[in-house]
Amino acid sequence: MTTEQQNLNLRTTSFELVYDGGKTEDHVIDADVLGRSLMAFSAMVKEANELLNGPNSEISIEVKAYKEGSFETWFAIAQMGGQLNVAEVLGLATGGAVTGGLIAVVNKLKGRKVTDVIIDERTQSLKIDGETIESTKEINTLLQSNPIRKDLSKIFHQPISRDVKAKLYTGNKQQELLEVGFEQVNYFRDQQVTKTITTIEPDKQYIRIATINFASSQSGWKVILPNEETPVAVKINDEKFWKQVKENTARFSSDDLFYVELEIKTVDNGIEQKKTYAIKQVIEHSPADGKNKVV
Repeated sequence: MTTEQQNLNLRTTSFELVYDGGKTEDHVIDADVLGRSLMAFSAMVKEANELLNGPNSEISIEVKAYKEGSFETWFAIAQMGGQLNVAEVLGLATGGAVTGGLIAVVNKLKGRKVTDVIIDERTQSLKIDGETIESTKEINTLLQSNPIRKDLSKIFHQPISRDVKAKLYTGNKQQELLEVGFEQVNYFRDQQVTKTITTIEPDKQYIRIATINFASSQSGWKVILPNEETPVAVKINDEKFWKQVKENTARFSSDDLFYVELEIKTVDNGIEQKKTYAIKQVIEHSPADGKNKVV
């Protein structure tokens, strides 16, 4: 690769970390705490890059300048290639996902443990205490990383006190990305995320109806899936088809084939996996007599 090609593939991001208030105004801060914080930032960026772009992708993080008489540290990230912009996923740069990146999502979680992750073909969102927090697959990958959670704690939890707060800015203080004071300090404490992952996957399949319930579309129905012998419970969410069943205008036998849009919901709590099924639309009815009907 030529130098010109390398420059085209190079992403650079600058940001600034400030510890402010209390003893810092007298230019005093625990050297071990500050040192761990700076090292944690470097470790977090490198760990995130490996998780997102693989072990062969190149990234570096440097301290550009340390402002004299304060605790303002300027960082520069240089990323060579890689499909995903690590700084944007972490939330260290603007212009990324509307979620604000990992740091913004952790701040919104407020130290609460995620109870459910809802996954569909477009997004991944976090569910907690009845609240839904918009996220992405990439952010959730980092959120589940124990090393990254430990690094966040060293940066935004351990150095904070009643007198000292942390602030994170884009380069040249163009935009404040985060402020963590004593009231928010536990948002970034080291904790593992325990959750249930719910995946919703649409699919189109030929099925046979094994059991019918004329009283309800949401219970009592069972179908036989392709290459399966045991019927599985299913909900009927196709209002048009359900109306035909209730009005007794849909006639079919257990040997008939139905081509349906099926929604498969998988719930995985790390111990067991449970699947549930719902028919979103009956597309075509193929009676055993061979006369196809479009429903």
